Amino acid sequence: MIKNSLMMLLVWPFFAHAQQPQESTDWQASIFAQFGYFQQSTEQQSWQIPGFITGGESQPHDSGVQLFHGELALWGNIEEVLSGNIIIGSHGLESPEIEELWLQPWLGQQWQIRFGRQLANIGLYNAIHDHEWRFIDATLSQTVFLGGQYTDDAVSVNYNMGDLELFTWIGRGANFPSSVNPDSAKPNAYGLGWQWLWLGTESSFLLNNSLSQFNATERDNSNSDHHNADQVNLSLSGETTLLTLGAEWQYLQGGWQVESMIADVEGGVVDSLQLQADISARYYGISSEWYWQWNVVETAIRYDWLNSHNKLSINSNDFAQVLNSRGHNPSRLSAVVNWSFAKYQMLRLQANFEQLSEESETAFWMVYQGKLSW
Repeated sequence: MIKNSLMMLLVWPFFAHAQQPQESTDWQASIFAQFGYFQQSTEQQSWQIPGFITGGESQPHDSGVQLFHGELALWGNIEEVLSGNIIIGSHGLESPEIEELWLQPWLGQQWQIRFGRQLANIGLYNAIHDHEWRFIDATLSQTVFLGGQYTDDAVSVNYNMGDLELFTWIGRGANFPSSVNPDSAKPNAYGLGWQWLWLGTESSFLLNNSLSQFNATERDNSNSDHHNADQVNLSLSGETTLLTLGAEWQYLQGGWQVESMIADVEGGVVDSLQLQADISARYYGISSEWYWQWNVVETAIRYDWLNSHNKLSINSNDFAQVLNSRGHNPSRLSAVVNWSFAKYQMLRLQANFEQLSEESETAFWMVYQGKLSW
C-alpha cells in the first residue's frame, strides 16, 4: 500500500503539470545534505540520561567526519485543488526511510487537512524540520519526550483565524514515545493545541500550547540501526501524556524563546531479566534560547534543564540504572554560530557543555549544510 501511494505521489505532479494550465500547477524537487565533524570529550560505551527512559533515536552521534542528514524531496501543487509532499531521508548511520508522505486537499484559506506521514504539531519545534532549527541538535526536552522529533502516519486538521491557529491530529503511534499494538487497529497517538501570534511594527510575540497522548505496548528503547552507544533496554507498556507551553518574543534582529514540557507516564515496565514493575512518573523539561541576527550571521545561546520523579512498585539493577537520577537534574548549555554565506548554503559551529549525568562533558560540531532545488 505504501509502495503504491509512493508511486502515485511521484507520478502525480508530472501528470498534473501536463494536464493543467501552466499558471495553476507547480512542483519542485530538491536534494539536501548536512555533513561535517562531531567530537565528544568522552566516548561512552553505555549512554543514558539518568531518570528517563529515552528512545534509541536520541542516542548521540559517533565522533568524526560524517553525513548527519541527507534528503531527497519532491513537492507538487495543483492550485486550489491538491498539494502533496514526499521526503526520503537518512540521519547518520540510519537506513534511508520515508520521512514524509502526505496529501493535502484544498479547503480554502482557513482550513487545512493533511493525510499521511508528517511531523506532528507538538510544541515550538517538532513541526519544523530539524535541519531548520537554530541549533544542530534537539533540545533536551525534545530528546527525552519525543525521541528528538516525532513523525507519524496521521490525519491533521488546522484552522487559521489570522492571529490565532487551532490544530489537532490523530496517528498510528509508530514512533517513540508511542508504539503500534499489532493486535489492535485503533490509533495510539493524538493531540491538539493552539498558537497565537501578535505582530507589531518592530516586535512580535508568540504563544504555543499543545496536549498530546501516546499509548505504548511493549515499547523498548533500543535502536539497532543507530549509533554504537549501548543502552540498558527497558520495555514500557502504558500511556504518556505530554503538555507543552512555549513563547517567543522578537525585537528587531534579536529574540528569546522559552518552552516548558511536562510528561506523565502510567503503566508497566519490564527489565532485561523480564522482571515487571508498575511505574508512575512525572518529568519536567525547560529550554530557553537567546538569539541575534546580524546580516548573514546568526548567533544563539541555549540552556536546557530536566527533572524526573519515578515511582516503581519493585526495583531491580536495570530499573535503578535507568530510572534513578540520584538527585541529579540533567542540564546543558549550548552556543551556536550560523553563517548563511549563499542561498541555501550554511556553515555552522556549535559547542555544548553538558551535565547529563554526574560527570560533565563537552561536544562540538562543525557542519556544512546545503540544498539544491529545481
